[in-house]
Amino acid sequence: MDKGRLHGLDGLRGLMAWWVVAGHIGHTFGSENPVLASNGLAVDVFIILSGFVIAKLIEEQREDYATFITRRALRLFPLYLAVLFASALLLPLIYEVLVTFPENARNHAREIVTVEGLANLPLHLAAHIPLLQGLVPHSVLEYSAYTIVGQAWSVSLEWQFYLVAPLVMGALATRRYVLLGAFCAVLMALSLHMGPAFLGSKLALFAVGIGSYRYPRLLLLAVPLALWADGIAVFVPLAIWAAALPFANSALMGAAPLRYLGDRSYSVYLVHMLPLYVGGWFTRDALVLSAIVVFGTLALSHFTYRFIELPGIALGKRLTRRMHERRALLEVAA
Repeated sequence: MDKGRLHGLDGLRGLMAWWVVAGHIGHTFGSENPVLASNGLAVDVFIILSGFVIAKLIEEQREDYATFITRRALRLFPLYLAVLFASALLLPLIYEVLVTFPENARNHAREIVTVEGLANLPLHLAAHIPLLQGLVPHSVLEYSAYTIVGQAWSVSLEWQFYLVAPLVMGALATRRYVLLGAFCAVLMALSLHMGPAFLGSKLALFAVGIGSYRYPRLLLLAVPLALWADGIAVFVPLAIWAAALPFANSALMGAAPLRYLGDRSYSVYLVHMLPLYVGGWFTRDALVLSAIVVFGTLALSHFTYRFIELPGIALGKRLTRRMHERRALLEVAA
């Protein structure tokens, strides 16, 4: 068991990942179920959770920037790049499947985005490989955040947060509130010209997570900002977070099945569209395809967690250990 880890939050992460999966299945078949239709709110919960966990990690671990960003990069990139290149290779198949799916707004939007990805694949790969697609305005590269791995828009958002999180936490710790406020104001102003995959667009939700950890004054400011930025719907992720946080250490939320899903939530989130499109090549039956997506995602996420995520995490630990050892030797030599 990881020291200081709140396993109840892993359970929450697992539930939110499967809400996203269920919503994408529902979108495929034009479901009007309001819970399935609003699965994007699960991503808002992810964002709040990330703000909380990263604030906790930075304060407790007290790692230097290079160590922090190396470990975070090796947490995100190995699986992300594997799914990115698999999806890029499958784009022609994805397009052929999409044109046979039921006609509805969601499938039409997926079709348009896939066509754009095929038409300008080198440019989109150039934006996607460094996970910076969220920084590219759609006026510069159309649908830049969604073209190859649509759901990875939030992974780009997460990476942007990781890049600045130690600086934000440092500013909070040293009470440089004016400087931090100016930085956040610039990001939020820029978000008016960017898409939802840009950090400034969801800055208030990250701030809710950070504020929930140890900064109640920040929380009081972040909640109204989230309401202003995202509207009344943001009450749903805020309510889910408020209800879940007191149970972060509970036996129920930390039960083995939920922890299993939570451990694999990143894999579930990234890989689940692959079974949807590959399965859609063989069947359009809603029940059969739904089963393929659920069981295919369970199997594929188990494989990718074991053989891609865990080795990436282990590599991050080894590299940062060597960085610390090298730094210690240099300090002794000096």
